[in-house]
Amino acid sequence: MSMKTLIKISAALLIVFSLWSCEAGSVVVTAQPEVPVYERPVAPYSNYVWIEGDWYWSGGRYEYRRGYWAPPRQRYHYVPGGWEHRTGGYHWRKAAGIDKPKHEVRKYAVINQMQMEHKMH
Repeated sequence: MSMKTLIKISAALLIVFSLWSCEAGSVVVTAQPEVPVYERPVAPYSNYVWIEGDWYWSGGRYEYRRGYWAPPRQRYHYVPGGWEHRTGGYHWRKAAGIDKPKHEVRKYAVINQMQMEHKMH
């Protein structure tokens, strides 16, 4: 393999890994951004599920996407996203629609709620 080819491959790998590391789930910030205050709209249908707002990485910072109402999905249970403490700061764990037994989802939601309450005190 020529030196020129090796340099091109190295540069391509560097670009790929740089872009991959900018994904919101891997970006660590020193402080959690403040959640904007807004009024939750009325549900369009009584069986709709509220999906909490979410954070995404854009332009070198986290941006907030407001929550919304969504139709329920069979066998799926919504698990809200949340800030997780890591070495050097916090990163956002995205919300998920989980296909799990309800007791497992409840256990996870209770742990997430306890973390949120601890953060507020």
